[in-house]
Order: sequence, then C-alpha cells, then structure tokens
Amino acid sequence: MPPRVYTRNGLVSGGASGLGACKNALQVMGVIKSTTMSHSMLSLNAGETAAIKVILKRNGLV
Repeated sequence: MPPRVYTRNGLVSGGASGLGACKNALQVMGVIKSTTMSHSMLSLNAGETAAIKVILKRNGLV
C-alpha cells in the first residue's frame, strides 16, 4: 500500500488536501515557491508538510 498523508479531519476537503499535498511536494522539490491556496481552500499545516517531506525523501525525490 502506498504511503498516505492524512489531513485534519473535517477542516480540509479531499480536493484541497490533494492539491495542497501536490503543491507542498512541488515546493519541497524546489519547483514552485509558494503553497498558497485559493481563498476558499486551507493550506496544509506544518505536520502534514513534514509527512510529505518524509514520503519524498523515502522515494528519492529530495
């Protein structure tokens, strides 16, 4: 089973969490500078971003 990042229950929609995870991964890899989401979507928190970094490192992407 692939690793998963779980977001705050009920605070971030499935779409926002998927987009947020993608944007966080791209920022960690140096592709984009900001993970700012549109006004209606919350950004991922520091713990969720840390979990994404672990997955990227485990897979040799950073």
